[in-house]
Amino acid sequence: MDRFLSGSGDMVHMDMREQFQDMRQDIFSDRGELRLWPHRHDCDGFYACLMEKKK
Repeated sequence: MDRFLSGSGDMVHMDMREQFQDMRQDIFSDRGELRLWPHRHDCDGFYACLMEKKK
């Protein structure tokens, strides 16, 4: 994600915790990216981040 953003001048990283305030906060990283770990969350591992195109 960092590499993509550094090469793309028209995208910005967004904190997913702001968009999903009603969800468990332990599933988000310190940067606000969704991270699910099989040994912590009893599910498949998963990663997601939210980006927005600058106007």
